[in-house]
Parts: sequence; structure tokens; C-alpha cells
Amino acid sequence: IIFTRYFDQDSGRLILTETENGVKIREQEEILSAGLKFPRKIFTESKLSDGKIRSVSITFDKVVVNETFADSFFGVPPMGR
Repeated sequence: IIFTRYFDQDSGRLILTETENGVKIREQEEILSAGLKFPRKIFTESKLSDGKIRSVSITFDKVVVNETFADSFFGVPPMGR
């Protein structure tokens, strides 16, 4: 996958990402979690086979980094003979 990213020259802020298939991705606002910045909103636009544009927006309420889970969530069944 090839991503072409466009940045504002003055601020260095990401403006737009395009994939090799022509999907456009925009990020807005930020969530800070464990000292890392994540986009709060992601908007994508892609052209469908009939020429129509599909727009999708995702808004995150919360981002958790390195959350701890009980070992039982990752249990592997014993191998049978």
C-alpha cells in the first residue's frame, strides 16, 4: 500500500492522506493517551464502481494504550493427539 501524505508547510500539520486506490483520508482533532496523539475523528472518501462517492466518518470517544487483560482472554486450547 502506498500512502501519499500532504502537510501544511507552515505548521507541519497533516492535511490529507491518499492511498494508491484513490481513497482520501482526513484526520481532525486529537486525543492524547499515554503521551501519544491519536486522531479523534477520521473521514474517508472513496469512489465506488458506479462512480458514486462513499463517505465514512469515525469519531473516537476514548483511546487506551497498553491496557492490561486477564491471561484467560488469551488461553490456547490444548493440542489433541
